[in-house]
Amino acid sequence: METVKRQTESYLFENSGETFRAIPFYELSIQEWVVYQQGQPKYLIDFDRRTKPLIQDIRIKLESGEELDNVVSQLGRFLGRQWTIKHNIKGKEIPDSCQQETVELVLLDDLGDLFIDLTFIATDLVDTDVLLNEDKFLEEYLVEDENGYIGVESAYIDNESNLEKILSFLFGSRVELKRMASSAQSKRYIV
Repeated sequence: METVKRQTESYLFENSGETFRAIPFYELSIQEWVVYQQGQPKYLIDFDRRTKPLIQDIRIKLESGEELDNVVSQLGRFLGRQWTIKHNIKGKEIPDSCQQETVELVLLDDLGDLFIDLTFIATDLVDTDVLLNEDKFLEEYLVEDENGYIGVESAYIDNESNLEKILSFLFGSRVELKRMASSAQSKRYIV
């Protein structure tokens, strides 16, 4: 997933006698929207990235009359996350409290980047060379057995924590993932 760094400003706010620093992102263009996940700035929607699939989907929803915060909230719920474009700053800004900040946000333009692609195989023999080479893997496991079944199942899941939970459920005992290898495109685990 691609990230961007934004130079921005934070301010002190006061609410019920408590002082806190927060980033309201006053300087963003009308084409940029910060997505907050559980109250923290996490993602950036940049409508100038017109060719990206999620941006196109969001534009269609907006053109049909939906509100951006509603669209973002629904996407978050679909992924099991709490998303909004509205900051949760409740309080009065304290004058002359501006401070420069650098914030790193994940560009939100393709939901595929937010899923883990799972591939399940059942085997007693672990051949690392086959598991780490996609062509060899497909050649070995994407074949029908004598009963007409293919030895591979695939699915998607949203995060590693939920992956451990689903595997623990499937195997009936606590499962910890052991990373075999990783690259910019993929991570491979063995259970």
